[in-house]
Amino acid sequence: MRTKLLITFFALAALIALWLGAPVGAQTGGYKLTVLHTNDMHGRWEAMVYSNTSQGGIARRATLIKQLRAQNPNTLLLDAGDISQGTLYFVQYRQQEGRDFYNALGYDVVAPGNHEFDLGPKVFAENFVSGAKFPIVLANVDLTNEPTLAGKLPPYVVKEVGGEKIGIFGMILDELVISTNVGQNVKMKDAIATAQTIVAELEKQGVNKIILLSHRGHLVDLALAARVDGIDLIVGGHSHTLLGDSAKLDKSFSAPFGPYPTVVKTPNGGKTLIVQDFEFGRNLGKIDLTFDAQGQVSAYDGAPIFVDSKLADDPEIAKKLADLAKPLDDLKKQVIGKTTVDLEGDARILRTQETNSGNLVADAMLWATAWDKTQVAITNGGSVRRAVKAGDISYGDVLEVLPFGNRLMAFDLSGADLLAALENGLSQLGAGRFPQVAGLKMIGDWSKPVGARVTSVEIGNAQAGFKPLDKNATYRIVTNDFMANGGDGYAMFKNGKNPYGGDVPMDQALTDYLKYVNAPIAPKVEGRIVLTGTPPAAPTAAPTTPAPTATPTATATPTPSPTPRLFPLPMWTPLPIPTFSFEPVLPKFRVPCIGCRPADPPERGRDPDERWQ
Repeated sequence: MRTKLLITFFALAALIALWLGAPVGAQTGGYKLTVLHTNDMHGRWEAMVYSNTSQGGIARRATLIKQLRAQNPNTLLLDAGDISQGTLYFVQYRQQEGRDFYNALGYDVVAPGNHEFDLGPKVFAENFVSGAKFPIVLANVDLTNEPTLAGKLPPYVVKEVGGEKIGIFGMILDELVISTNVGQNVKMKDAIATAQTIVAELEKQGVNKIILLSHRGHLVDLALAARVDGIDLIVGGHSHTLLGDSAKLDKSFSAPFGPYPTVVKTPNGGKTLIVQDFEFGRNLGKIDLTFDAQGQVSAYDGAPIFVDSKLADDPEIAKKLADLAKPLDDLKKQVIGKTTVDLEGDARILRTQETNSGNLVADAMLWATAWDKTQVAITNGGSVRRAVKAGDISYGDVLEVLPFGNRLMAFDLSGADLLAALENGLSQLGAGRFPQVAGLKMIGDWSKPVGARVTSVEIGNAQAGFKPLDKNATYRIVTNDFMANGGDGYAMFKNGKNPYGGDVPMDQALTDYLKYVNAPIAPKVEGRIVLTGTPPAAPTAAPTTPAPTATPTATATPTPSPTPRLFPLPMWTPLPIPTFSFEPVLPKFRVPCIGCRPADPPERGRDPDERWQ
């Protein structure tokens, strides 16, 4: 009797686990499919160093993919976009290198990200789409009137793997037309309606295993899954979201945003699994799926696989990378601007007072987001890492001044929270949180207690004048993604509303600012931050330049932010997922182009001085 009860108990437990979508590792029946996936590579083809740990690298990834394919022939290799932009490889090869690497690794299907359009649809078509040995799928964009891409990006493909049909469709963020240089001929489709239509069309063809490649952001994927039936797996991108078990992830990673996979209940009571692999190829996503006869996911298991130095480089890919890297040394030396004054780089000064280099970076942040009507820029003094002598400024200089790969984030913030942020900046003398600012003037007194050191704040600029900060007013702030997520004690930034950004690297904003402002530049200390009182004893300052193991180059990056990088919101909302969809209202304005090259105006059809995105 006891044995029968135990059998009954475990049988019921297994059924409940299946109904809830929990992994059931013991199940052996059904069709098994392995999905390997990447997202948000941003040209990080070389191995990088984080927390003294070498990780990533396209040659190592090639080795790992070969090993995993050998274990299960029923394997798909997918990418959810933003293969391009972020390193000098993009500047030099204009997307061709990403296409060639993905051809060599045998990617099965790819969805484009917004940065695939940074150089315009013509360059994307000629340098990436043309010659790609893999289909590039995009369903929620109408390309009918864009002659360079019309008919070249199918909404979906059906792949036969191990005798079973797998439908794979692609989608991209709703803000595409205002976030990049996509041109005037491209129109967006309603995301929810598009997904429902594609699923219905695939099911009508007898396809009951469906994957969405989504370059839309993790929170948006969660909301869409809660409103659309029939999608078995969403492979996401755009938000650089880390998912998984913190105990099993490498210690160099920030805290995971949620489980891998994240399971969402669909309107009809089914389930959709959602995965991302984080960013820059530091992981390779891997999820094993078991489907029953009806095409339902009956079991699943998986986790991001850390790509580190334990993996040997694939010789063929390593040689190709070495050949591509040779011309970049000259590119790093390419002059992009000139300064008539030395730019401050001493960490002890950057972390205790206003500096000309901090003013330059903050001014560039405001300039790059002027289309968003930002009023105040704040970056932490610890983000500026190197001095530049008077004279020419090269790409290499910018990459070493801002080596962390941080990205611009803008949001609305109350005057009270802005004041709290400035207080936080003065809470620890000599710490990296010290604010370097634009769009405001402040007076502080070190002799006062923490939390009461800021005695005056005015918002404005030299042209329009300054007005006292109003605690009850709302201001549009731009900062870096590390601080936007609460880094360096800026927890009040998590109160920000209407967030936008996460795409534009700070170093790219500074590069473009140096290109397009009237050269030469001569930034100076101009009284944005006035400090009085006797400061407390300062802690030992951090070194001016990063440690040797994290020397900033085009692809080597020091320790990352200790909080998850996420767009559009910096906080994880636990399941159950709300049943609404994140469908932002698109503002009607033109966006200044970050990363546009002045040599390209013919393909934009605009005046080169109009740097639209």
